[in-house]
Amino acid sequence: MAIKLKELSLGSISSPDFEDYRAKVNEYVEAHKNQPAINKLLHNEPITADDYKELERIFTEELGTAEDYQTNYQDTPFGLLIRKIAKMDRDAAYAAFSTFIAEERPNTEQIHFIEQVADYVVENGYINNVLDLMKAPFDRPYKFGVIFTREEQIKFVQVINSIKSNALVA
Repeated sequence: MAIKLKELSLGSISSPDFEDYRAKVNEYVEAHKNQPAINKLLHNEPITADDYKELERIFTEELGTAEDYQTNYQDTPFGLLIRKIAKMDRDAAYAAFSTFIAEERPNTEQIHFIEQVADYVVENGYINNVLDLMKAPFDRPYKFGVIFTREEQIKFVQVINSIKSNALVA
């Protein structure tokens, strides 16, 4: 009996419904980049509670059910999911660091690091955990903890956290 249950759960993961829902979500996000909430996410603008409710309605009523979303994306917030799928606008990612750059006047190594992080944010939408700044791909050729002072690190982490929080509702 246990073998059948295992086969059943493996079969449900690769079912057409699983793949269809993900395909619907990807297609929707790509086709609706001008939709207000998605556009805000692409351009690193904070989303509102109303934006979030609209995204929830789309993902759990229009494209599928709440169970479909849970099965495919677990507890990933809608805004972060959209950022993963649609990416972030390059200009918006670099603009997020503009105040830091203007205030801190980074040197060449620091600029390289900032560009590396901004490029990562463009491709992945956000940095999930600031501790990732200490790991690959960010640990070469310059290490975050070595090239920035403690105060600079705090300000840089604030930028990283604000990028992620703009995709969440406060």
